[in-house]
Amino acid sequence: MTDFWQRLAAAPPDIPQAFAVDPDGAPVLLAREEWAHIQEGHPEMLALRDLIIQAVSAPDHVKKEDPAGNFIHYFKVVPPKLSAEMSARDHEILVVVKYLYPPEAGGQRTGFVSTAYSPPLGEKR
Repeated sequence: MTDFWQRLAAAPPDIPQAFAVDPDGAPVLLAREEWAHIQEGHPEMLALRDLIIQAVSAPDHVKKEDPAGNFIHYFKVVPPKLSAEMSARDHEILVVVKYLYPPEAGGQRTGFVSTAYSPPLGEKR
């Protein structure tokens, strides 16, 4: 477990914590309440939590959901060792990040994790 997950567990539920830096250098944050929501719908993500950080900071591939880049999908392939413990459809994970320009960050482009899950095998990227 990384230091981030320990910090997140001790943080107020609605205060996003510094999570990763995306390939463009923008900070990405995750709140404890959002992490709880992700785990409720996608419990397999608990075992892949450190891979979620890697998906944002060093993705295997990226898909911009809109031309402005306000929603970006980051994908990371699950290593064979972890994949063997997961179901056949869990061969990669997807982390969806929404980008805003909050005044609390001085108007700097900042990402917030919206969700993370393992898309069904063959789902269009």
